[in-house]
Amino acid sequence: MARVDTTGGNGFVVDNNVGSVFRTKINSAFAAINSLNSGSGDPSITTAFQPHIDTSDLALKIRNGSNNAFIQLGVIDTNFGINKPAFAVRPSGAQAIANTTFTIVNNNTEILDTDSAYNTSTYKFTVPTAKAGKYVIGGQVCIDDLQDGDAIQMSFYVNDAQQTAYGKVSRAYCSATDVFTSVHAQLILDLSVGDTVAQYVEHNEGNNQNTVTAETWFYGYRLTVS
Repeated sequence: MARVDTTGGNGFVVDNNVGSVFRTKINSAFAAINSLNSGSGDPSITTAFQPHIDTSDLALKIRNGSNNAFIQLGVIDTNFGINKPAFAVRPSGAQAIANTTFTIVNNNTEILDTDSAYNTSTYKFTVPTAKAGKYVIGGQVCIDDLQDGDAIQMSFYVNDAQQTAYGKVSRAYCSATDVFTSVHAQLILDLSVGDTVAQYVEHNEGNNQNTVTAETWFYGYRLTVS
């Protein structure tokens, strides 16, 4: 781990110096290049498009073209560049959904959970440390025995609240009597560390109606773009 300082020249600039000072500056510059300017926090001496690794959280960053901020490209781990965290879950059995009441879907069986970020007791995904960013969130819910013209609505709640400006609900209508009716949706959410996401469903059949286990699921993954 190494970064350049002002000794013998500012940053990667090498001043005219006596031999030992010159050699020390050159070695410092090569050490910084060799370690990709790694160190805790962001470097104090910066140039446009300068890359570095923040060893406090293993974030790979690059300086923007205006040289006034760093952009995080990813986190250096064994799966760098892969769409992680990622999760996929489903319910283990049918769930009774009350009439006209948005209800969290009891997705208690994991298919995939790369970062152990999904809780099968609360049915929520929580964004892990250093994993903020844009996430693809999707899922499907199927409900049995809806009637012709009845509606089923699905919503992805963030921090226990329904979205308002974007992706509030997805809706499907039943077109026959006493049949399975499904609603599917996928959207992109900008999530911060500690944010929770859960899947909710509502219908207006008039009575409690059960979900269809084999046709209900919930998933998400982080995009590698910022």
